Amino acid sequence: MVLSRKDGVVCPLLSRLQPVAFRPGSGDSRIHVARTGRGQDQAGGRIFTKLLDSVEAWDAHTGKHIQSIVSKQKHFAYCPTRNTLLVDNRLVDGTSFQERIILSSINKSFSIATFNADGTLLAVGTSPIMILNPERGDILCELPATEGGEIISLAFSPSNSYLAVARTNVIQVWSVKSRTVVFSEQHGGTHLTFDGSGDWLISGNTYLATGSDPLVVPGIRIWKVPTF
Repeated sequence: MVLSRKDGVVCPLLSRLQPVAFRPGSGDSRIHVARTGRGQDQAGGRIFTKLLDSVEAWDAHTGKHIQSIVSKQKHFAYCPTRNTLLVDNRLVDGTSFQERIILSSINKSFSIATFNADGTLLAVGTSPIMILNPERGDILCELPATEGGEIISLAFSPSNSYLAVARTNVIQVWSVKSRTVVFSEQHGGTHLTFDGSGDWLISGNTYLATGSDPLVVPGIRIWKVPTF
């Protein structure tokens, strides 16, 4: 798909392959790709992407530009089940683009953020990592800062018992209840996801190998969750 602005200028979103995902629960065999932050509404009608100073909404069928939302953070997050965007410290409706709530606890820059599957939890990649109730905006817990570089990816397990964290040089799995690391591997990753059953954690790395850092190796690794 090529996404074009209203004036017909092509937006170069696919110049570097990063996330790839099938639309969940749709039986749709098409692959939706975006260059940076991404999300797709549950009805499959819109695609959201992150540009330098904005989050952009696009028509998923025509590729035409719908709306721009000012955003100074590097990333955003999207929850399909609640059709809600996290833009900076604001929750925004994915259809009307109206602001729902300001999360005053997000008062500094974050490298990544993600909702859990049903949108009842929001993890924000600050230091320390914050887990919030997005409806009320309060912090439920904080996971202490650790070594390993910038937080690049976050993923909740389907049961919400674990939060997987990928940093530049390490992948960790935290117990949300005990706020402790239950699994750690010295391996860089750029994307994390649990499978639908929660039995497997998949880590992907799209960094180019330089030969100087053995922890930064392109490819996909699969971890068995019960071993945590």
